[in-house]
Formats: sequence, structure tokens, C-alpha cells
Amino acid sequence: MASITAVNTATDGNRGGTGDALTITGSGFTAVGSTVRVNFAAASETIVVNGTVATATTVTTTVPTLTGAGVYRVSVTIPSTNSSSNSLTFYDIAAPVCDSLSVTTGIVTPTTPTNIIGTGFAGASATDVSFGTSNPGTTGFSVTGDTLITCIPPTGGTFVTATETVDVTVTNLGGTSPVTSNAQFTYYNPPAPTAANPATSAAVDLPRSVDVTGNFLGEASGVEFFLTGTTTGGTPGTDLVPIGDGEILITAPALAAGTYWIAVTTPGGTNVEAGSATLTVT
Repeated sequence: MASITAVNTATDGNRGGTGDALTITGSGFTAVGSTVRVNFAAASETIVVNGTVATATTVTTTVPTLTGAGVYRVSVTIPSTNSSSNSLTFYDIAAPVCDSLSVTTGIVTPTTPTNIIGTGFAGASATDVSFGTSNPGTTGFSVTGDTLITCIPPTGGTFVTATETVDVTVTNLGGTSPVTSNAQFTYYNPPAPTAANPATSAAVDLPRSVDVTGNFLGEASGVEFFLTGTTTGGTPGTDLVPIGDGEILITAPALAAGTYWIAVTTPGGTNVEAGSATLTVT
């Protein structure tokens, strides 16, 4: 008759979830390479899967999909004799679920925390949370109970479009949360206005419409004109009209003679002076 002494996943002892490799240690398992039945029994169900006698003292199998997280008793049945071993406790841990994020967009290097709301978060660390393929840092990271993680999203990758959306997932002993459109974060590239038309205007002709072209301008929310070499005291334009990702129309305000660099603000932030479009007022 078979007898078992331990039930272990690869790293977490007698705890795990669906899909985890499980090793059962004991004796009396019959010939190496033969198939046995592994029973996962709870008060309301018993689920039976095949196991393989890997060595004289071990049976290997995979944790099946169980009805609900909780305590199961695991035993081994030898088909040739229909005899079953003693049973040992196994804790089935449910995979996390991410329901929503409080902040879903940000710049490429985010500074604003977001709350991840869901279940199965207790005990999570920063390395258990993924934004695409990256993990948030430990600064500003916290877990509140089983349902809330607060973190600053990690720096986004390099992308050539205006935005890049990544899936946000959480992993625990029971597995990784399912991907859902409710748990996604969108990174915005910073705006890059590179040319203005006209690029020169007489002061007496202002205010006037200026066509600004470049990249990542489509969700522009504001435009300011700064004297070159300055970052304060800018004068906002009016009547902003985004035309597409590469073009906006703005009414330049009345300005004194000088050269002004054009600062555009989008969800990706505000561009810097270097490489920016300029308007020279004569």
C-alpha cells in the first residue's frame, strides 16, 4: 500500500495554484514510469488527475483547476490494486484579479502613484507587480489588505508612436492575474513640436494663427511661447485646434520683438526648448 510523507510545489511547500508542478514523496508507488491517480479532496468535491511515478519515492503531477481556493487533502491511488494512500494537506491559492487602476495614463517616466484595485494581493511585493514586462520600484510601493496595491508605474519602454499601452498584472502563489482591459496603463511620449508656419511674424500682425508641426501633438491641451533661453514668463496661445498627431493650430498672442520657443503640453508632458519650433517676432 502506498504511503505519502510530503506534498510540495517547486518553491512554496504545500501551497500553490492551478498549473503548478507538484511532487508527492512517499513509498509503495509501484514501478517507476507507471501512472497512478492523484486525488484532490475537499468537502464538496474530489478531483482526480493522473500522476507519474518519477522515482521509487516520488510521484509528479500538475495541480488541476480546483473549484475554489481552500484546503484540499491529497492522496495517491494505485490503479492495479485500487488502494489509496493516506492523505496530506494542500492549500490551493487563488490567482489574483486586477479590477481597475485609479490612474491609467502617464508620462514615459511616471511620478504619480496609481492604485491597483482587485483581490489576492496580500503579501505582494514590487516584483510581483508587472506593467508589461517591467516592475515598479519599491519607493511608494504599499499593499493594503488583500484588495489594494499602491505604486508608481515603472519607466516605459522606447516606442515610436504617441502612446503605448501595457497590461498590468499581479502574481501570487496561485498564479498571475488574467489580462483585462480594465487593468492597463498607457504611456505617452512627450510632445515634439519641430516647426512653425509662419516661423516669422511682424509684431503688428499678432495675434495670428500659427501652424505647428512635429510629433505626438494630437492630444495637446495647451501651448505657450517663451523667449529663447527662458522657461518662465511664457505667454499662452489661444484657440488651440489639434489636427492630428503631427499638427496643431494655435493663435499666437501679442508678443514683443524676439525669438520664442513653443512649448506644447499633452498627457506626455511638456517639451523642452532644445529642438523646439520657434516663432521670431520682428
